[in-house]
Amino acid sequence: MIQSLKKLIWNLENRREMYLIGNDYDSICTFLVGYSLGYREAANVDVAKAFQEWLQVKEKKHFSLHWSAYILNHMADNDKKKAQRILFKLLNRFIENAK
Repeated sequence: MIQSLKKLIWNLENRREMYLIGNDYDSICTFLVGYSLGYREAANVDVAKAFQEWLQVKEKKHFSLHWSAYILNHMADNDKKKAQRILFKLLNRFIENAK
């Protein structure tokens, strides 16, 4: 799982147009949610849930918001460009910690 997720995240950061029509935070998050749902069905691993739990531990707080809303609203001050940068930074840390 880790290698395929690492490759996907790299591609979303560097070759986004291969995966997405839009280049905004919402498109990236929607794609990642869909990927996670498909991965959960195929491999019985819930990547989105694992990321949400990891983020709560990292932030040292429990939150009921979806990870995408938490990052945008609480970590990026509703700035979608900033949220993109934070999201990729967090995803890369998540992958590194999952090894």
